[in-house]
Amino acid sequence: MKKINQLFCILMIFIIKFSILNAQQIIISTEIIEENGKNFYIHTVEAGQTVYSIAKAYNVSLDDVYKHNEWAKEKIKPGEKLKIPIIKTETTPKAVQYDTVFHIVKPKETLYSISKEYNVDIEDLRDWNKEILASGVLKVNDKIIVGFTEKKLTIPDDIQQISKDVSTNIINYKVKEGETLYYIAKQFNTSIDSIVKWNKLPSHFVKSGQILTLKLPIEDLNEKKCKKGHLPDKVKIIAFVPAIDEVTSEMEMSSTNIAINYLEGYEFLQFYEALLLLQNLPIDYVTTFEIIPVAQVKNKKEFEKNLAKVNWQDVDIVLGPLDDQFLSYTLPFISDKFLWLHYLQKVDVDNAIPEVQFLSNITEEMKRIAEYITNNVKREAPIYIFHTADTIEKYNARLLKQLLNKNGFNNVNFSNTISSLPSGLRDQTVVVALTLDEPTAGNIIRHLGTSIKDLSLLEFFCPSSWLYFDNLDFYFFNKISPYLFFNNCYLDRKNKEIANFVNEFINSYNTFPSIYAIYAYETMNFLNELIGEYGDNYKNCLTSYDYRGTICNCKFVKNGNAFANNAVKIGKMKDYKIEIIY
Repeated sequence: MKKINQLFCILMIFIIKFSILNAQQIIISTEIIEENGKNFYIHTVEAGQTVYSIAKAYNVSLDDVYKHNEWAKEKIKPGEKLKIPIIKTETTPKAVQYDTVFHIVKPKETLYSISKEYNVDIEDLRDWNKEILASGVLKVNDKIIVGFTEKKLTIPDDIQQISKDVSTNIINYKVKEGETLYYIAKQFNTSIDSIVKWNKLPSHFVKSGQILTLKLPIEDLNEKKCKKGHLPDKVKIIAFVPAIDEVTSEMEMSSTNIAINYLEGYEFLQFYEALLLLQNLPIDYVTTFEIIPVAQVKNKKEFEKNLAKVNWQDVDIVLGPLDDQFLSYTLPFISDKFLWLHYLQKVDVDNAIPEVQFLSNITEEMKRIAEYITNNVKREAPIYIFHTADTIEKYNARLLKQLLNKNGFNNVNFSNTISSLPSGLRDQTVVVALTLDEPTAGNIIRHLGTSIKDLSLLEFFCPSSWLYFDNLDFYFFNKISPYLFFNNCYLDRKNKEIANFVNEFINSYNTFPSIYAIYAYETMNFLNELIGEYGDNYKNCLTSYDYRGTICNCKFVKNGNAFANNAVKIGKMKDYKIEIIY
């Protein structure tokens, strides 16, 4: 028997001690060596120093340091020695003093998002903020160190005005409130180092209203049209798959989380099984897909060992995680060098992370429900939004009420008990149930189905996952004729293509495929069509391609560095059949 390792992610614990001063001084080393005709300073790393601050002190680039100290890409520690090339064309460097730059943590920010905002390594953030992070939790309003700038250097006021002729690739750009160099570089398809160089910036920080010189790629000045590249010979895919192991019969029969995790883990495993099946079926893919599984386990060190086996330089696409408990493990290894698709239905995308959301976000579902109600329900109709104490449900309820109020619905009520739901109806009434709790869903259906005589007056909305609840009274469920809001994926088992895949899966694994196997099926279809359309330029063309698949639709909208999937459906049940109506 098998089970999944419990899908609980250990938050990164930083049990360390604060040791950074408000200003540091990096003294240029007097030790010089010669290797292969080139001269190098030998710099001994001291506490609080980073590769960036050392490179700055010696007037060399990060690439110059890493070229001769490849090991430093991982992490540097006090006492280690770096070889710093002596650039003959540069004047002899002087001792440089730095001021500490602080950041006040805002809601929903993480070490990862902050590291991207300030273009610093996440490990440096941990080293600089050992005392604050000793508890293992980054809290709102924490004042953390995010870098160092040369002391008393200011941004020059007399920035040279340049031509705005669209025939050139040079423009002026005015920095907006809240923008960072990282964000601006991504928006204009350039690099942070290039912007710093073009504008002779003393640091990696910019202010609102500041004018920057940007040199755009010539192609960006033309009509924004995604161009097709060459078809790649091979596409290498890393698939994150939660691991499972042996369980006892007592565990399997229990009602504890162990049994639940076992069942969920077996469904997760089918994601990879489906990928293997698709790889071996005689499907006419436009390229060769090489799929490499990486087992995600609850032990962080073991997971990192699995990651170390991967040659990340050759990776083209990363799939996963399938469960948000593993998200914090995954983030440190995510890069915009490859396409990262995950299968988490989040409240919204994190626009600081280069994520591609394969499933639509919850916020988009609330917007779609509000749109449909606005177009089809009288403004004076009472609306009840049912939610439990779950944090996400409460967030969704507040969001939906705000959207409905904005559209002219003033009789919108929150409901968190069965008895507070309507019973005797005299006119059109709307009930939107947001809960994913199966017993609660069953109680709601029984209450509405037995207490409302004229169900034609009821407009009832609920998540599509209710279709798979075992304790739901489907007689009343069908009688209510509910509206079901789906994410972008809807499994139509009568579809011939789906039926063929299901049969192949059953023949291969002797079990019916889980929803994760279906996600794998549609992911491969999506990637095949995307690469077939745009060749090796597919990563840059996500927003140009609206995918209408057999099961899932994808309509990507760029949000900062992320791509949100705005494809959401609403279906209606009638006579035990589902029809997509919106």
